[in-house]
Amino acid sequence: MTAAELSARLLLAIEGKKLAPYRDTRGVWTAGIGHTKGVGPETPVTPELVTRWFADDQAPLLRAVEGRPVLEAAALVSFGFNCGLAALKKVLAGASRLEDYIYAGGAPVLRPRRDLEAALIALSRELAGPAGGRPHGETHG
Repeated sequence: MTAAELSARLLLAIEGKKLAPYRDTRGVWTAGIGHTKGVGPETPVTPELVTRWFADDQAPLLRAVEGRPVLEAAALVSFGFNCGLAALKKVLAGASRLEDYIYAGGAPVLRPRRDLEAALIALSRELAGPAGGRPHGETHG
């Protein structure tokens, strides 16, 4: 399974798929699988549009994690899908951490999602082991 396939399954499970515009928890018009760009209350939504929007939304995130193990890449794409490409780039650069992004509407409602993403990344690194390209004994936090 590729990172694109695994992240698509993960995002569908987390985000859900809606064929009508709705307001998300922050009041942003959303449709399909978490798509917001150009969505309003009267936006027509078809399965074909949802597929195209999702591919367009996922593409820059997949490029940002290219070359990483599939499990880690899928978790990072989930994070980027939720928090944005800029936040993903900060995490990848070590300028911030997943757990810095747990708040929505002032409440720590994203903690379970961040915990899941962090667990998938840790599992990916554990499965890679010392032969996974990291020096022996390197810690991950």
